[in-house]
Amino acid sequence: MANDLQESEFGHWWPFFTWVNILLVINAILGLAIFEWAWFKTRRFRKPIAELNAQFPELCRYDAPNWKKWKQYPGAVTLLIPRFIFSILCVIFIAIFLNLWLIGHNRVDSITGCRRMLCVGTVKLFCNLIGIVGLFTYLGNDRLTLEDVNYYEEYLGPIDQQKKYHQAETQMHEEVPLRGKGRSSTLVCNHIGFMEILNQICSPAHPSFTPKAPIKKIPFVGGIAVAMQAMFVERAGT
Repeated sequence: MANDLQESEFGHWWPFFTWVNILLVINAILGLAIFEWAWFKTRRFRKPIAELNAQFPELCRYDAPNWKKWKQYPGAVTLLIPRFIFSILCVIFIAIFLNLWLIGHNRVDSITGCRRMLCVGTVKLFCNLIGIVGLFTYLGNDRLTLEDVNYYEEYLGPIDQQKKYHQAETQMHEEVPLRGKGRSSTLVCNHIGFMEILNQICSPAHPSFTPKAPIKKIPFVGGIAVAMQAMFVERAGT
């Protein structure tokens, strides 16, 4: 059959129909389709509403109006799908290794000791790989002091009032620790995408999360969240 095709008037095209070339074409078509879908979905960032941005400046993407669509096409038709597949494989490997480290654990009690070290190390390793290879991003962090953020006076009021309130609370509840240096028990921050999750995972804090309850049922992701001791929250309609 191959000989008949090569002898036909289209026979000179036959060398191009190899598995490698076919995969490259499929990769380019899928990458282009996904990019066009993502470009359409992000149109509200590229054409922001000025009044809305003024109300929520911390949630704005000021770089979005400068995005150039034509600059994205080379990466979309070449590296987009391989990077996506690599990231999915990393998630699968995280789930596999975490299940190995948690053999014999009831998935309810706190994870401590060597088991926790293995879980944390595995998640950080693969999340960094996702950032570097999948997102072309280094997941770094900077440590800020209270002086750097002006003691959060913009949100908590003058420092004198904060101290008075804290002293009053401490006198009423002995279990409330005095304000000072130490490990935080809770981190509260805005969340506008999955990049913040990866960054928190790779940070020295390495906190647990409070995802919505349906996350627990997602294959691989749910198991990873359980291994990271997430506290699932019923969010109703929100």
